[in-house]
Amino acid sequence: MSPPRVLIVDNDREMLAMLRRHLEFEGLAVAAATGGREALDAIAGARYDVILTDLIMDDTGGLEVLAPAQTRAPATRVLLMSAARTLGTAIE
Repeated sequence: MSPPRVLIVDNDREMLAMLRRHLEFEGLAVAAATGGREALDAIAGARYDVILTDLIMDDTGGLEVLAPAQTRAPATRVLLMSAARTLGTAIE
């Protein structure tokens, strides 16, 4: 059985590298995208079991990644993460 496929999306390259290392250590098959547009291209070309995406990015945000990901593969779990300093921004 193949390991779960995870796509990590974050424009913070250090965070992206850290998450990738940890998930690969756990035996997951990990792909990475440095922004929302790159993530949309990755989603169009492959299926993922989980997408872990930053909410706020320079180009296309996590919410813009969420809808196409769920349309293409409804069983895909999408987790939004944020370093937002306020609860209001995180809830939005």
